[in-house]
Amino acid sequence: MVLEDLRVGFDADRGDVHALPATGNAPSYGICTTLGFRLAGDRDVDFAGRVVHGDHWVFPTP
Repeated sequence: MVLEDLRVGFDADRGDVHALPATGNAPSYGICTTLGFRLAGDRDVDFAGRVVHGDHWVFPTP
């Protein structure tokens, strides 16, 4: 529902939505693809005091 609201411009001034699942997380890739995110590359992210290598998915808002 939140992503559908973003598609039609609700609260779009907050910018794009980002997802950073760990590299190789096939279930998360399926969710991101199904919801309309696009793969923007990979990056290292500091999470809970440790660095996690993940893929950067972006859901562009209007």
